[in-house]
Amino acid sequence: MVVRQQTAHKSGYLQWDMDHSVLKSVRYYHNMWLTIEQPGDYYVYSRVTFSKGDPKLPLVSMVKLRESEKIEEKIVMQAYCNLDSSGVSQLCTATQGELLTLEKGNQLSVWLPDLSLVNYEEGATTFGIFRL
Repeated sequence: MVVRQQTAHKSGYLQWDMDHSVLKSVRYYHNMWLTIEQPGDYYVYSRVTFSKGDPKLPLVSMVKLRESEKIEEKIVMQAYCNLDSSGVSQLCTATQGELLTLEKGNQLSVWLPDLSLVNYEEGATTFGIFRL
């Protein structure tokens, strides 16, 4: 999935650019959640590139799972990276991947503490799943 740039400067879920994403046996919900249509084992991956640091918040990317849209989500994967505060323009990428067994109706999304820190250049921040 390709990520759409957001103007929010707060925590939240990445939004997917559906015009540049491929979906098979998956549908999306409110442009933020991928909904599983076929149960099975999936390789889930996330790559979030940060272009700015925050002196108070860690640079963390969390993949969250909820069993359905009415059930509270839980963290199933998280990755961190670090930018020093030298003021020099830098990038760091939090990459993660894991095999998850998912049921029909399960939903996945990527949550960040500050969406304004993300690098939205093409290919810098992505999310996807492959059914095995």
